[in-house]
Amino acid sequence: MPVNVAIVGPAGAGKTTLFNALTAGRGADGVGMVDIPDERLTRLAEAVNPAKVTPAQVRVEDSPPGSRAQRVAFARQADVLLKVARCFGPNPDPAVELEEFALDLVLADLASVEKRLEVVAKEARAGKKDAQAETEILNAAKEHLDAGQQLRTLPLEPDQRTMLLGIFPVTLKPAVYVANAAESLLPNGGEPAAKVKKLADAEGAPSIVLSARLEAELAELDPSEQAEMRTGYGIDESGLGRIARAVWAAGGLITYFTAGEPEARAWPCERDAPAPVAASKIHTDFEKHFIRAEVTSVDELVAAGSMEARDYRVKDGDVIFFRIGR
Repeated sequence: MPVNVAIVGPAGAGKTTLFNALTAGRGADGVGMVDIPDERLTRLAEAVNPAKVTPAQVRVEDSPPGSRAQRVAFARQADVLLKVARCFGPNPDPAVELEEFALDLVLADLASVEKRLEVVAKEARAGKKDAQAETEILNAAKEHLDAGQQLRTLPLEPDQRTMLLGIFPVTLKPAVYVANAAESLLPNGGEPAAKVKKLADAEGAPSIVLSARLEAELAELDPSEQAEMRTGYGIDESGLGRIARAVWAAGGLITYFTAGEPEARAWPCERDAPAPVAASKIHTDFEKHFIRAEVTSVDELVAAGSMEARDYRVKDGDVIFFRIGR
């Protein structure tokens, strides 16, 4: 399954321009599948010479027009939110615009928490197990949201986070902030981008600076022309590459690889996932019938031995051969 990324943010921030840049104009109806560049897959393919090379993918979706409820519903479906801020044009004030947009999400989560509290109160009276614990974390979430704070900044234990996930809170989703800057302010985006970074840092979220318009123009050029033009702006990597790394970081993801004569392929996976769980990314039956994983890194052969066990935690850049039984 590809990683699902939703492009969200205030009106006029350049969300559709960024969508067109990321999908190189190949998206349809606001949805596009995007191949993630990874030089490790390129080197791996050169080594094993497979018949087919398949990169990791993200499903990118452009925020649709509509009511606040529709925008919130759209954001709830994503694995990672790409929050675009306007750092171009006359009098850009990205911090204020982002905070106004975030308030819509906060209010939506507050309504969900309050509704769930009513249900849990009835469950508590009926003696349901864990109702008291859920009530406590819901009340903590309500207090946090009442203060205008997103749930990403609420300290949570793993079991508390699991309880909150039941209400599909949009402000708990991982996010990447994109300062969509004027080309004249590249590569660092100037003062407007600094304000975006400050907001992102306060949430512990990654942030990047780019010009969506420039990236859309570059997507129409061949690679050598792209590289030359980026150098002129002091940029050493594509916007897609930087966004992909930020999405992986925010979403707690790594990439592992499978390789052989038929295909070399990159697979997104949760960081520290046990090998059987990582195998399920290929096919759900693989987890059930898992025997062992034979592991190598792209750069260096890792002695198999203990790394063939079921409890091996998959690392970024691993090349894995899964032994599956029937």
